[in-house]
This record gives sequence, structure tokens and C-alpha cells, in this order.
Amino acid sequence: MPFHEVIRQPNKTFVDVMGIVVHMEPLEHVGNRLYREVVLMDARWHLIIVGIWSDLFCRNFQRWYKARDEKEIIIATMLRRNSTHRCLESSDHTSLDFNPRHHTWHQLATVRRIMMERQNLRFS
Repeated sequence: MPFHEVIRQPNKTFVDVMGIVVHMEPLEHVGNRLYREVVLMDARWHLIIVGIWSDLFCRNFQRWYKARDEKEIIIATMLRRNSTHRCLESSDHTSLDFNPRHHTWHQLATVRRIMMERQNLRFS
């Protein structure tokens, strides 16, 4: 789902997104669990914040750092919309696919190539 449509979804709606990992925040302790926010960018250069809880992050620990450093493309399914914090959050049903072969992959691959060529891009 395009990021501009995700924002319009009702609270706690499950959505699937595809984007490039452009930034990862440090690990935080929220309640009694580890939590990390990841910023994804779609083919239209829109950004969205995805909160990843400890179980999903720990299962793919090394992949996340590689994804950040190499600006990898990911597909995340069954993310829950959080309208209070205006972000998406992982759920017990969330699954991730790093560098998938998907019919819309080529659009993001072009954006990824531009980002890799211009390492000094800044988002405001």
C-alpha cells in the first residue's frame, strides 16, 4: 500500500508496505520490551516510521543492520497502524522479506540506486 494511503487508514488496521530502509533509531526500552523505530521510504520518496518490537527485530538482527547500511528494500506484511503516534508497528503476525522479487521492486530499485550514488542525501 502506498504510504500516503496508509496514513488514511483507521487505527489498528493491518497494512502491508514495501520500502527502502533509510534510517534506524537506537534500541529503546518501552515497558519491559525492546523497541526500535525504522524509517522506510517508498518509490514516491515519502517516508513512514515503522516501530519494530524486540521479537521481530531479534529474529532478523544482522539483516536489519545490513538493510540500513545498504539501503535494502523490504516488504513488511501485517503491520498495525497506530493513529496515536502516526506510525506503523509490528504485530505478532508481521512478517518481513528483505530484497524481495516483487513486480513493483524495479521502481524502488531505481530510487535505491540514486540514494546509493548520493550518500549525502538529507531528509527534512
